[in-house]
Amino acid sequence: MSLAGSPVVFVHCLWLHASSWGPWEELFREAGYVPLAPGWPGTSDTVEATRRQPDQVAGEGIHDVVGHYA
Repeated sequence: MSLAGSPVVFVHCLWLHASSWGPWEELFREAGYVPLAPGWPGTSDTVEATRRQPDQVAGEGIHDVVGHYA
């Protein structure tokens, strides 16, 4: 059952970019959900930009990630 406007949160694993959820976000959006795919701390808006600055995501631990999402 789809409740219009219900949020769906996609959380990706390490070494993936939040944009990897793009096709799933679109599928859920079309079904009436509000998809959210937040990135990890230190990631940029694009994969390319994140790859240019790998030191931005280095050294992040589980507490950093949980705090970021909270």
